[in-house]
Amino acid sequence: FPSHDSFPHRRYIPFWALIVTPILLELSSSFAANSRLNNLPAKFLGSTKLLYSLSLSLIVTLVVAVSGRLPGRTSQSFDFPDDYPKQAVLALSTKPPGNILNHPDIGGYLTFFLWPNFKIFIDDRNQVVPETRYIEAFKLLKAETGWEELFDKYDFRYAILTRNYPLVARLIDWEIVPEGSDEEFLLLERRE
Repeated sequence: FPSHDSFPHRRYIPFWALIVTPILLELSSSFAANSRLNNLPAKFLGSTKLLYSLSLSLIVTLVVAVSGRLPGRTSQSFDFPDDYPKQAVLALSTKPPGNILNHPDIGGYLTFFLWPNFKIFIDDRNQVVPETRYIEAFKLLKAETGWEELFDKYDFRYAILTRNYPLVARLIDWEIVPEGSDEEFLLLERRE
C-alpha cells in the first residue's frame, strides 16, 4: 500500500519514507545479525548494525526520491489524458512562482508538476481540503457575489481556467499567456 500510493503522487513520498524506513531498519537488522558483522567485538556490534541499517534505509529512500519525482520537475513522464492543462504547466515552468487559481479537478495534476514553486489553490483531495475552500473555489469560478474579496484574499498571480468559466470574462486586467493556453484551458497572468 505505501509504495503504490507514493510513487504516482510525489507528495506522498515523505510519508512512504516514514512508513518504510522502520521496516527496512528491522529487515536490515535481522540481515546484519546473520552476517559477518557478528565477528566484530561486542562494543562495536550494536553501533555497526545501526549504522548499516540506517545506511541501507537512506539509500533506498534516496533512490525513490530521485526517481523522477523531485519537487519542481516538469517532466511529464506519466501519460496523463489530454484534458489536463499540459501547456499551462510547461509555460509556468519558466515563470516566477505565485499562487494559482484553478478548478479542483486539475489541482492534483498541478500540484504534481508545480509544487513547491507554485501554490495551488485547491485540488481533488476532498478528505484533506476543507469544505469552505470548495465553497470559495466555486464562488470564484462562477464569479458570484464576493468573488473580488476572495481574489484579493488569496493574492492570485495566475489562473488556469477553462474558457467557459464566468470568471474569465471578469478578469479584463489579466493577460492570456498564449504558450500556456490550448483549446480547453487558458493560462492567465496578473498584469503588474
